Amino acid sequence: MKRTSYIWTRISNASKFQQWAFREIQRQVEYKAEEDGIEVETVAPQYTSV
Repeated sequence: MKRTSYIWTRISNASKFQQWAFREIQRQVEYKAEEDGIEVETVAPQYTSV
């Protein structure tokens, strides 16, 4: 990921782009899961890492 870090400094509104990208990934995961009858549950990120 280090090689692409320069891209974030060149993109104006990089945080908006990151938010959009995350929402788009989330939307696609939910769509694909629904196709296969899998329930996707959204949880708060606090305390989810070991």
